[in-house]
Amino acid sequence: LPSNRPASTSKLWGTTEAASSIPIPNEWQGEVLRSLKAVIDPDLNQDIVTLGFVKNLSLDQESRTVSFDVELTTPACPVKDQFAADCER
Repeated sequence: LPSNRPASTSKLWGTTEAASSIPIPNEWQGEVLRSLKAVIDPDLNQDIVTLGFVKNLSLDQESRTVSFDVELTTPACPVKDQFAADCER
């Protein structure tokens, strides 16, 4: 399958000085994946996590920024922009 990977980043647990002293939970990956389960592929009627579209999930501890790729089934995916918007929420 051809793929197109729009990268997405989101900040978690704040970035203020006070928030940066709060430890990041060990379960951060599960929290992120649970949130991404709300993003549904309208053609396949399943979430992008179950479909295996979420790749390269990582967390920058210093900036508290989560990043990941969403692998699409085709580079011209008609819902690419909607996926990107939904992932950033």
